[in-house]
Amino acid sequence: MVKNKYGDCTIVSASADHINGIAADMRAEDAFECACFGLSPYQALRLAYQNDDVTYTALDKDDKPFLMFGAGRGGSAFPYIWLLGTPGVFNNSRQFLRASKEWVNHLVKPYNFVSNMVCEQNTAAIRWLKFCGAKFVRKLNVRSTPFYEFIITNI
Repeated sequence: MVKNKYGDCTIVSASADHINGIAADMRAEDAFECACFGLSPYQALRLAYQNDDVTYTALDKDDKPFLMFGAGRGGSAFPYIWLLGTPGVFNNSRQFLRASKEWVNHLVKPYNFVSNMVCEQNTAAIRWLKFCGAKFVRKLNVRSTPFYEFIITNI
């Protein structure tokens, strides 16, 4: 089901079929974050897909998935938000940025706020999170790797 179109990109409800392609070509920074939590890119995407309240995939002009994102509670007291992608996000950066705030707000709305962590070394993700209104609340270590915990509130 198509959710929205942004130039050559389309946001659709995620399917399990999207996982393999994204996992096989995941950005090194995103794959490293997965590894810090003891997960392969495939495992991280599968786990999120199975536990999210909502999960979406961004497709490029050739209908190739280049990122997945979602939100949920997953049995936790606090709602979370996440995004993992391939280098294709940079090939589609204009459309991705144009859609970002709208989709982040869409994901946050049912919960009023969401949170997660991002590796300190993942500078592109940190810049994007700031663009989307994330507030960084504290620095943590995950397997001796510095991460920032962030929160995004409904605006």
